[in-house]
Amino acid sequence: MKRFAIIASAAAFLCAAPAARAQVQFGLAAGGNFPVGNSDNDLKTGYIAQASIWFQPAIIPFGLVIDGAYSRWGYKGADGNARVIHGTLNGVFSGTPDMAFRPYITGGVGVYNFDESTSSTTAGVASTTESTGSVTKFGLNAGAGVSLPLSSVAVYAEARYHYVFLNSQHFSMVPVVVGIKFGAF
Repeated sequence: MKRFAIIASAAAFLCAAPAARAQVQFGLAAGGNFPVGNSDNDLKTGYIAQASIWFQPAIIPFGLVIDGAYSRWGYKGADGNARVIHGTLNGVFSGTPDMAFRPYITGGVGVYNFDESTSSTTAGVASTTESTGSVTKFGLNAGAGVSLPLSSVAVYAEARYHYVFLNSQHFSMVPVVVGIKFGAF
């Protein structure tokens, strides 16, 4: 009888294992990117394009998200632009899979590469574009969002606060994106 119980338990575990696998989803998102703090003094509202890979175990509400993004802003009162290319690794805590809307919170660490370029005009003709050189720094981010699973995709919206450590100051931004995730739900 003991042997039967062990075999039955092992069979039940093995049959349940495929349902408990982690789900991997791929996401694409875009939206507005709002400079905040000192950054707001010099930069206009910009845009962001983002690609993500989401790892979500089926049996716990905690997962991981890896993001890569490109952001760009124009200067207030000057010709030129600033851009940031960043990659982040984030934990995500979400609602249970049986919820129609899945709210989530997220936060993590990232690497941010900054570059600025300015244009000069001579006699009304744009003559040169100069880069001030790029710099790569570490930062933190935290935010919240909501996901709406559909049949084979999910639509999501989120906002995150990014704080990037620069030499004697910091850079802050709040991207607000709407995106779509592909993969198992």
